[in-house]
Amino acid sequence: MKRRAFLTAAGTAGASLALNAAGLAKDWSLPDVARYPDPAIEIVDQRLAKYRQGNAAIERLYTGARWAEGPVWFGDGRYLVFSDIPNNRMLRWLEDTNEVSEFR
Repeated sequence: MKRRAFLTAAGTAGASLALNAAGLAKDWSLPDVARYPDPAIEIVDQRLAKYRQGNAAIERLYTGARWAEGPVWFGDGRYLVFSDIPNNRMLRWLEDTNEVSEFR
């Protein structure tokens, strides 16, 4: 490519970019994306660090329990059952509606 042809092409590209204000005003910031490994996961015992899934994120489903434990997934009904021990109840999270209700 000759020098004159290169300068002409560069000048044309620069002029078209300057005229296209939308090309310069575009927001190039990234949306709020998930970071992996999830910074919310804290490894207390380093002997268990080898079992950490580096591409897994944590999703909070419910915040009304004082102390929840024992999540069990029922694939047939598409729901998750877990216990709220201090309140003496079992709760059910429905996948379809994303709602939590008392199970027992």
